[in-house]
Amino acid sequence: MPTKLLLVQPASNPDSLLPLLQSWGFIVVCADSVTALADAMRQSDVPTLILINSASGDPSDLIDTVHSAPVADRAYVLLIAHHAPLAELIDCGADDIIAAPPDPDDLQLRLRNAQRYLRLTSELREAEIAYQIHALHDSLTRVLNHGAIMELLGRELERGRRSGWLVCVMMADLDLFKQVNDTRGHQCGDDAIIAVANRIQSQLRHYDGVGRYGGDEFLIVLSGCALPQALEIAERIRVAVSATPIETPGTPLSISISIGLAGGLPASPPVDAVQLVRLADTALFQAKRDGRNRVVTAT
Repeated sequence: MPTKLLLVQPASNPDSLLPLLQSWGFIVVCADSVTALADAMRQSDVPTLILINSASGDPSDLIDTVHSAPVADRAYVLLIAHHAPLAELIDCGADDIIAAPPDPDDLQLRLRNAQRYLRLTSELREAEIAYQIHALHDSLTRVLNHGAIMELLGRELERGRRSGWLVCVMMADLDLFKQVNDTRGHQCGDDAIIAVANRIQSQLRHYDGVGRYGGDEFLIVLSGCALPQALEIAERIRVAVSATPIETPGTPLSISISIGLAGGLPASPPVDAVQLVRLADTALFQAKRDGRNRVVTAT
């Protein structure tokens, strides 16, 4: 796949590199000044491989313009240096420097090395993102895992202590889930857990959090939420889970969920994450005792 390249050179440059770069298979976008470079760097599809001819302006200004752009951490700058000795430009911020006029073979080699560098850093970035997703998310449901949802709750409670931000938590547990595994098999049980996780997420606000606390239990963190509003959300979750059977191999599976709810009021002294989860868990236990498929608020 052809690589896009941003070429910064004077508009009236008789030694334009454009034909040469195109003959090497690059798709070239041109800019002829610091101002034109700044405009190009604001575009969403700006190339990350940038070849700058220092005759276009002060090298520091040109490179600072690249470094101030949103894609700065993904950009590779090759500077063609005029007049100033290369040693004076070592700290200018370019990733590589070549003297003008560049030898075509040397320039092509440096550009190929830059392409390789950009490809490897992109792969490393993707691998890091994948690792972070794996480290923070449950492998079955893709919601947050136990550690990540508890960390989120701790952060939100700390924010609440600083600003009066109310936080509610729900402990939700599938009803009679062991019977599902025993009678329909563990694959059906996994399908049910995935479907319930999706239904819970569908009822939350975009800044709320949900994590798989363990087994068929989910911990839900509602930020900036008073108890009456949290109760409404909990009821929506309960109905979303129980109203429609879950499609599984064989016959659809009807299942319900019990929810324990706690928080939403300033506490003195303030509760920590473990205490708040314990309160929600106690309310969940009461919901099970009261007949399941219901929401109980901690007292």
